[in-house]
Amino acid sequence: MAMLIHHRELERDGQPVLYDNGIRTHGAVNYRSILLGQSHGCHRLYNHHILRLTAFLLQHHGYSARGPAAATVRRTLRHKRRAFPLALDDRGFYFELQPPIPVDVLEGEIMGKQQQPSASKYRPSP
Repeated sequence: MAMLIHHRELERDGQPVLYDNGIRTHGAVNYRSILLGQSHGCHRLYNHHILRLTAFLLQHHGYSARGPAAATVRRTLRHKRRAFPLALDDRGFYFELQPPIPVDVLEGEIMGKQQQPSASKYRPSP
């Protein structure tokens, strides 16, 4: 799949810095969650739409290839009393758009039961 990382530009010591608040645009395993409007803040698309969007961006915008994005994932999946070890050493290939594309998230309609944002460790302190 593909995932777009949304950084927020903040100022520290008079210099702009990019802050990762955990918001992404990505595909989804559970299409019902898209239809029901359930999210923790990410912008979720159907898998074929995120692939089309990222392919379009890489074809029409400058980027640099950074290489594999490191990750260490170790899980054991179980199915019908059998164990299947899973080991991933990267999250895929990382491309950085140059320059970054600004994204404005506009106010929308809250569709779930919770009508206010929940407290989050990802919010930057003022």
